[in-house]
Amino acid sequence: MISLGSQLMEKVKATNQNNDAPEESAEATVEVLDPEESKLMQEMMELGIFYGRSKSRANPKMKPFIVSNRSGFGVINLRKTYAALQKLDEVVADAVQKQGLILLVGTSPSVKGVIKAVANELGLPYVTERWLGGTLTNFDTISKRIKYFRKLKEDKESGELAKYTKKEQLKLERELFKLEKFFGGISNLDKIPVLVFVADLKNNELAAKEAKEVGVKVVGILNTDANPDLVDYGIPANDRNRKGMEFLVNRLKTAIQDARAKIPDIKEGQEQSAAIKAKTDNIIKKTQIDEQR
Repeated sequence: MISLGSQLMEKVKATNQNNDAPEESAEATVEVLDPEESKLMQEMMELGIFYGRSKSRANPKMKPFIVSNRSGFGVINLRKTYAALQKLDEVVADAVQKQGLILLVGTSPSVKGVIKAVANELGLPYVTERWLGGTLTNFDTISKRIKYFRKLKEDKESGELAKYTKKEQLKLERELFKLEKFFGGISNLDKIPVLVFVADLKNNELAAKEAKEVGVKVVGILNTDANPDLVDYGIPANDRNRKGMEFLVNRLKTAIQDARAKIPDIKEGQEQSAAIKAKTDNIIKKTQIDEQR
């Protein structure tokens, strides 16, 4: 049985042959790459990373990244996706070399799980709930809220809250639970990041705009309805497919790990950050259990 991906590539190839200045189809691209590169291209095809949004929703600025249309939906040029992933390695290596923070952002159902998992594993700050306006552009105010959140966590862990009445304790624990929702992921954001990775740009344009406003580089995954002008480095891809997003975010994870391996001094600090995050999660879980009682 011929896969949809193969059918699509045949369609793209036929379309290109009829153009005066044809582009190479994703299928043709695979043929000229070495075995390792061909394998990556094929994997992206099988994961459906080439599926864009409907033609009516497409952003005109994404035209250079669209190789064709099928049944009213844009077809993303995987050759450009592949090139963007190679560039990602360079961008990440530069950020790690500067020993700065990389902030991960992804709030859509298809990506929030892998964003949180990767961020916790690497000890990085992340946002998987609604982006709080001013997170970067009003960082001083946000920092104060983060410090308050940390203090409340520490008091909960040390038993300091026991000095309050049960009613007051319950109120503080409920506040801690609410603060965790918005500040838990960025509790280790103690300075402006050097790079922001936005996994679902269409849903988090504000994050990209704030980053650019304060001079922070932005990497974003671009579906065909996104605005590529909002990022410094775009990765054209289907951001609505969970498996495809897991593949792309894990590529980011590998790039970070490889870059860190070349700078041994970073390892200890990152392990400490990851340990702090794990400790925080345990405190919050205990708070939730206490509230249920």
